[in-house]
Amino acid sequence: MRFWCAVIFFVVYSACASANELATVRVGAAVSSELSPDVLHSAADSGDWLRQQPGVDGVRMGGHGIDPVIRGQSQNRLNILLDDSFVYGGCPNRMDPPTAYAPLHSYDEVEIRKGITSLQDGPGGSGGTVLFRRVTPVFLENDAPVRGDFGGRYGSNGDSREAWTNLIVGNEDGYLRTFGQYGKANNYEDGDGREIASGYEIRQGGVILGWTPNADSEWSVQYEQTRERDVQFAGAGMDSPRSDSTTVALKGRHRMSSRWTLSGNVSWNQVDHLMDNFSLRPAPIQMGSAMKVEVPSESETLTAKLMAESVSGPTEIAFGLNAQRNRRDAVLRNVSSSPVLELARLWPDVMIRHLGGFAEVTQHFSDQQRLSGGVRIDHAVARPRDSNERPAGPPWVRSAAQLYEQAYGVRGDLEVREWLPAAFLRFELDQQGHHWFASASYSERLGDASELYIARNAAMGNQQWIGNPDLAPEAHRQLDIGLRSQASRWDSQLTLFADDVEDYIYREQVQIGTIKRDRYRNIRASLYGLEWEGGVRYASHWETRAQALIMRGDNRSDGGTLAQVSPYQGQLSQHWRPGKWDASITLRLAAANDRLNEDAGEQASAGYTVVDLGLMWMVSQNAEIALGVDNLFDKRYVNFINRNRAASDPLNIGEDSFTDTLTEPGRNAWISASYRF
Repeated sequence: MRFWCAVIFFVVYSACASANELATVRVGAAVSSELSPDVLHSAADSGDWLRQQPGVDGVRMGGHGIDPVIRGQSQNRLNILLDDSFVYGGCPNRMDPPTAYAPLHSYDEVEIRKGITSLQDGPGGSGGTVLFRRVTPVFLENDAPVRGDFGGRYGSNGDSREAWTNLIVGNEDGYLRTFGQYGKANNYEDGDGREIASGYEIRQGGVILGWTPNADSEWSVQYEQTRERDVQFAGAGMDSPRSDSTTVALKGRHRMSSRWTLSGNVSWNQVDHLMDNFSLRPAPIQMGSAMKVEVPSESETLTAKLMAESVSGPTEIAFGLNAQRNRRDAVLRNVSSSPVLELARLWPDVMIRHLGGFAEVTQHFSDQQRLSGGVRIDHAVARPRDSNERPAGPPWVRSAAQLYEQAYGVRGDLEVREWLPAAFLRFELDQQGHHWFASASYSERLGDASELYIARNAAMGNQQWIGNPDLAPEAHRQLDIGLRSQASRWDSQLTLFADDVEDYIYREQVQIGTIKRDRYRNIRASLYGLEWEGGVRYASHWETRAQALIMRGDNRSDGGTLAQVSPYQGQLSQHWRPGKWDASITLRLAAANDRLNEDAGEQASAGYTVVDLGLMWMVSQNAEIALGVDNLFDKRYVNFINRNRAASDPLNIGEDSFTDTLTEPGRNAWISASYRF
């Protein structure tokens, strides 16, 4: 209650404060963050860093691979691009979301777009778009030919350590950029001192060779790898002893005239993933013997884009083409038997292809008013190429096609072909020191590989997981209205949002005799809420900041709530910034939540207030040291949307003692240092 009183106070204070002339606000609702070390010190990975941003949450299964959630939408409802490349994880159970393969310290900036604010990056993206970017370095005639940075971080809880380096060598004609990052952690302890299986070891690195023959052209070729080993997931029925990602990309940009610019990129990514229930934990016992199973899987993604942009006076135009092709294959195997038996073709060689075009226009009516809008159309094709292949397992094992028929009565041609339209319109007005905006959008999303075609067999007492090839695409109708203000002593942003969804793809759990079945169907749904953040600066060195997220997600077909909708939550922080120092105390807060989605196995969570301390010292213009304590009072608490394996993981085979929603880390003292040159 005290937190909400504080939020109200700052809203009132912001409205009543005397406003100075605001700086020009750039077009768009995106939040763009430069990745300087002072905002990276306490983030375990890119997903962890994202959920520290206003309005963004994340699903935890362990210490690595936190899955982002924006406005109650996650997975393929978010478009996440890593330096212009789509990367789809290789794990059917979401151990490796795209952010797991994003070495955070290698990027120069991250742009977070909530809802639909652009159609340039591909279909879908109803929840939002996250763009991890590496910026082309610019070398002038007298610049030093070498630049870069390096740093490290250590955390006491789980003995986590991380090191990174970026090196750029170049001149006016081109550059060579290399980057590398290493992270390792043991299991962390929660606030009750309980050890949570969450250890990991990650190696990431890459090289970019760029050619800049003149001020109007830039070309680059890129190679990047991620190697994950022994990644443990307390929130899942398995762990991942190995997961590898490789990306190769080619990009170019050329200014053809004073008005027209042409750009394009093509990339190829491959993820090889392995999860099992015996390498990093005791194998479960079934019928008196160990039941060892594993899932080798792979995901291969091709991304391509060609775009032309024009600026002519007050009019900006962009149009182009996108192509995307993803293939995924996964097999569930019983390795306790001899010979090894296949139990299910989880992803029966699923191929999903999108080909689309877009056009966008921004019209500046004056320095204070602008209107932007766009349209796109995509043709999507999906098919399970091995759906008729029956695994050579026990007699109860069925092919994917047999499972689809058993669960939904779907038979025959399982290929899906759909046209996916999208459009948005946005108006912005700068008036007397305030920036008003309103936008409306429509978009459609095809089901992903799991929603359409997952095919998990199960024997008596176990759990099936079956995709639905007969799903209709989701149709999102969204509305955003907001006000953003900034002055020398205060700033504030309030956004109201609503999303009416027709044919929302809903995952539910039903009991069929002795077998539980996870299945999918279309429903009518709605998501709506508000986001607010703001701050007040006073007495030379003091700043108080706050943020809040209030939202709901409703199942309008059956009643009840949607899954993975964050409870009311917020943050309140006090900063003292004298010169080269920044000392802070932060309160992270969430309300209790008993509005549960039973199909997702959600459990009621208590409200919490967690206190963090931080201190940063700018040793010089190039060097920085930061230290702090997260969860100062070692509080036991859970993020409501964290995984609850016992109820929601169809790949959980056998009994396990950990049946609650996964708890967050307890007290963690950390130190971070970095140097730029």
